[in-house]
Amino acid sequence: MSDQITAAGVREAGAQAPPSKEVAGFYNDLSGLLTELFGGSLHEGYWTSPSDPASMAEASRQLTDLLVGKLEVKPEGRVLDLGCGSGAPAVQLARSTGAQVVGITNSAVQIEAAVRNAREAGLGDRVEFRCADATVLDYADRSFDA
Repeated sequence: MSDQITAAGVREAGAQAPPSKEVAGFYNDLSGLLTELFGGSLHEGYWTSPSDPASMAEASRQLTDLLVGKLEVKPEGRVLDLGCGSGAPAVQLARSTGAQVVGITNSAVQIEAAVRNAREAGLGDRVEFRCADATVLDYADRSFDA
């Protein structure tokens, strides 16, 4: 018996995850809007306090900075970013640490945006993006430091 997802987003016995083509289609259709709404990145933000005046874009960068600090990646490190979206966090990570970053998303639309973002940031040599299913990757064990 698999799980069911309710309207509240709760998984119940009996449901299966949506096929990866459906998920990719969702992101292909909505990436532009989501990226605009979230200030250039597709993940949430971090505000330092209830009075933090940061915009969504600033809070998104603050969240990425917080996570990058926790990773403690060295310049010679290699990082895998699963669900890289538009590539903004991967570009930010490569810029701030000097590490190599490989971003994976199943959305061709997001890959186009991510490659463009890396190129515009001058980091196309340190950030690579692949359109792939994150559950089926061909990297050897220990290919990444984080």
